[in-house]
Amino acid sequence: MLISCSFNGKKCSADNFTLFQTAEYGNCYTLSSDLFITRKTGPMNGLQLILQVEKFELLSNLIDGAGFRLVIHEPETFPFPQDEGYTISSGHETTIGMKMVRVVRAEAPYGMCDSGDTFYKTYGFRYTMQADVR
Repeated sequence: MLISCSFNGKKCSADNFTLFQTAEYGNCYTLSSDLFITRKTGPMNGLQLILQVEKFELLSNLIDGAGFRLVIHEPETFPFPQDEGYTISSGHETTIGMKMVRVVRAEAPYGMCDSGDTFYKTYGFRYTMQADVR
């Protein structure tokens, strides 16, 4: 599936991805490494992937089309491809530009927010609203 991968001009490979599975999308992969951080803008300074759809592997009775679902999420958070992300059609070039916005909640005495440490210790990833298990 992965033909080519680079981030900020550095080569990446299948070894840089971690597999997890979802009921809706099956095999999903997360790129996670401190090597893949950029503070520059432009298409040459982000993630570039060339992916190949293996149409013979599709479960035609379960899906309507061929392509990929891309979720860009913060490190140590759980991705939710069914709720967020982009559908990437096969046979087309797709470019996505993004800008990161970070919200930091103030702990006491400035507010009633929790640091999320207990959640991280329990579930192994940082708290997000989508990951709320309550």
